[in-house]
Amino acid sequence: MVKLGLDVGEKRIGAAISDASETVAFPLLTIERNVDELEEIRKIVETHRANEVVVGLPLSLQGKNTIQTEKVREFAERLKKSLQVPVKLWDERLTTKQVQRFLKELPLSKKSEKPLRDKLSACLILQSYLDYLRKSK
Repeated sequence: MVKLGLDVGEKRIGAAISDASETVAFPLLTIERNVDELEEIRKIVETHRANEVVVGLPLSLQGKNTIQTEKVREFAERLKKSLQVPVKLWDERLTTKQVQRFLKELPLSKKSEKPLRDKLSACLILQSYLDYLRKSK
């Protein structure tokens, strides 16, 4: 079984997938928000036979809801209705900052950096969730 991780932004959704043992997360792709993103995610779930979708929840540093938090919650609710697998929200605080620090070290243009940033953020979200599951066993 594999898990799908998502970093939901205003313009793009980064996606990451776990290995079959649910130990390691890998960046997968970036979905533009100007398409039917729910259908695109459904196809990814089916293609990779994902048994769960983990959506990053952007809380403030103090753990409070923001405008983006509510948008992501609404998106996750729509996603739950369109999929046959569980959808879980997962705290994503500081993942974007971690990815930005990492990407700063690479010789990338801003245009090529954005899609990479989104799928790497999804990868960190998913890896954090996988690590939590492994520790809680």
